[in-house]
Amino acid sequence: MCFIAIESDNEVMSLDNKSDLFYNELHDSFETLYNKYKKLAFKYSLLKKNYAFLESICLRCCFCV
Repeated sequence: MCFIAIESDNEVMSLDNKSDLFYNELHDSFETLYNKYKKLAFKYSLLKKNYAFLESICLRCCFCV
């Protein structure tokens, strides 16, 4: 495996095609997981808001009786 340092960008590039494939697969997997995380975080936020709304309705009903 051979690496080249590019001084202007401060990054290291590999000349090995296998490691580039591995990096691309890893990057794609990371993006997939990150997108799933964002969707779940959004759903969690909505559930949290809905729970707070329903809880406030229940509390109002309990105090009105």
